[in-house]
Amino acid sequence: MNFYIGNFIKHIDFTSDNYNVIVSDNLLKFISYLPYTGFETLYKIDPYDDVEIPMKDLPIIIDICKFILENSLLEKYSLKDEENEGIDTLHKLIEICKEAIKMNLGLVSIGD
Repeated sequence: MNFYIGNFIKHIDFTSDNYNVIVSDNLLKFISYLPYTGFETLYKIDPYDDVEIPMKDLPIIIDICKFILENSLLEKYSLKDEENEGIDTLHKLIEICKEAIKMNLGLVSIGD
């Protein structure tokens, strides 16, 4: 699943690598199995569909990512390399959310 900055799918520039974060299906699946409440904003993003995520949801996504990172919840995420990839991905997702907020925009998720 790819995240791009923008409010609407039709306004996304897919030729640009700017403001694009790729989140693997394995990482999303792992996060969905974490036994924590409050992750619904992230869970409701369908990884197989295109979803417009409003700016109001971005601080919640940032908080979810920070919680996962601060509590080392990716330690059991498959192999060590995948854990590091997951950590890097969550950091990138935090950054793209912050950048979108600065631009007064949401995110668009493009599913597989």
